[in-house]
Amino acid sequence: MASILSLFGLLYWKYLYYINKYILRALTGKCAIERILRRTAITSESVFDLEKQLCHSKNAELRLLTDNPGEDFSSHYVSQYQRDVFKRSLPDLEKAIKTIISIKVIPPELENRLSDLYKKIRDYGLLCRDITGLKSENYHSENSSHEELLHRFWDLHMPSADFSRISKAWQDLGFQGKDPATDFRGMGILGLRNIVYMSETRSEEAKNHVSFCLNPKNGYSYAITAIDMTSMCYQLLMTGELKNIFYSDLSREMSLKEFHEIFCDVLCLFKKKWIAEDPENVMQYGVIRAKFLEETVNDLRSGNFNSSSC
Repeated sequence: MASILSLFGLLYWKYLYYINKYILRALTGKCAIERILRRTAITSESVFDLEKQLCHSKNAELRLLTDNPGEDFSSHYVSQYQRDVFKRSLPDLEKAIKTIISIKVIPPELENRLSDLYKKIRDYGLLCRDITGLKSENYHSENSSHEELLHRFWDLHMPSADFSRISKAWQDLGFQGKDPATDFRGMGILGLRNIVYMSETRSEEAKNHVSFCLNPKNGYSYAITAIDMTSMCYQLLMTGELKNIFYSDLSREMSLKEFHEIFCDVLCLFKKKWIAEDPENVMQYGVIRAKFLEETVNDLRSGNFNSSSC
């Protein structure tokens, strides 16, 4: 069944999609982008539709205005995205709008709408670049800003204890060993920024989560899990799944702060999933994580991602 659907998708984008576009263009006298802009209400669907028109355009200039390769939301895409897309910069917003207007002959009165929609697409691409930059920034004990963040995390959870850079106490916070720096290798400084943000902005929730994780029967390593949830959020960002959040609210800012907030929600929801599954031991972590990821993707795609349940 999967192969049949894949074949149908290939045939659609290769033939039927362009035939459909040609017929609608002939009937309305307007290109697909203009038809999108003339809709009565501008919604998240409008942003997705504009993005698809750009990334599937036969015009190379228009395709370069978006990072989205289409429907290939695979792990291969994530690695390819990092290797290739980040070698180039996204064009200036004003320049991009002029390019679209010129090539697609968009009427001047639709320029503001076009700008609002394309800005969401461009801002998502910029956010991906910013987040990837933090992920690629390795933790270095010689970097004072990195050390200050780690110190801050310690103070937020163990304010009465003197800071110790190498200590068994880090294991109580969910790190693997005495030196927490070794656990940031996969997600770089992004993982550290996430856990510090949660400890600062959702202090009681973070402290309760750490306490829960210390339960020898059904707990898990807090810091390691938080870094793993950072990895999950990064995957959701890079595969475009988080567009279902950012595109749904046209006024929502795309920023590091918003990514931190999504991370906090995901970590909270994972804890709820863990409790609901009631595993016998931590060895079931991989199975529960896989279920949680699948459910999260489904919730994002259906618009049912409910952060307020935390």
